[in-house]
Amino acid sequence: MRTFGSAILVLIALLLSGAAVSSAWLAQNVVSAQGFAQLAQPLGDDEPFQAQLSSAVAAQASAAVTDGLPDGLVSLVEPIVERVVSGFAEAPGYPEAWTQTLERSHTATFDAGTPTLDLGPLLNLVSAQIAGEIGTEPAEAGERLLTVSGQDRSAELETLGRFAESWPLLAAAAVLASLLGLLIARRRSTTLALIGAGLVVLAGALWLASGAA
Repeated sequence: MRTFGSAILVLIALLLSGAAVSSAWLAQNVVSAQGFAQLAQPLGDDEPFQAQLSSAVAAQASAAVTDGLPDGLVSLVEPIVERVVSGFAEAPGYPEAWTQTLERSHTATFDAGTPTLDLGPLLNLVSAQIAGEIGTEPAEAGERLLTVSGQDRSAELETLGRFAESWPLLAAAAVLASLLGLLIARRRSTTLALIGAGLVVLAGALWLASGAA
């Protein structure tokens, strides 16, 4: 019975360890705005996504720049807007603007409960370039929220946040289960070796999963 009980506790410890590592990863890379921005950075170089993003930025930039202008001036400004937007991803300030866009979009999504993009930083970048072309002062875009999906994800985001915050408790429970498993084991050296082997296998599985993601 002691051997069986020890094995069960070791198994529970390994499961809790996996949950703790997953929870900590989510806290650092998904729930954290800065971590999410780093994780999602490659989207800034994805061509299909860039095409959709450029269309959204162009529509809002054109509306902001041409608002209140006579029709004759609008026809002159619109080609400039299109040219600037088509190459804004190569602008020197783009990496910083894209990082700010991701961080602000993350905050807007968690606040609203629906997937949301805040195009404000990108519009500021584009507006500054357009203003330089036409000789005007760039306007501050502020928040420019674009709802990606109308589905309410508040419950899922709240659950995700709670799970991400629970990693210290999960880690402590894993350590406690490991210690109890060692205490009741008949052969503690064997049990310790099994815990170590299990942690190595678990680390390998998590590494493969993170690489596949």
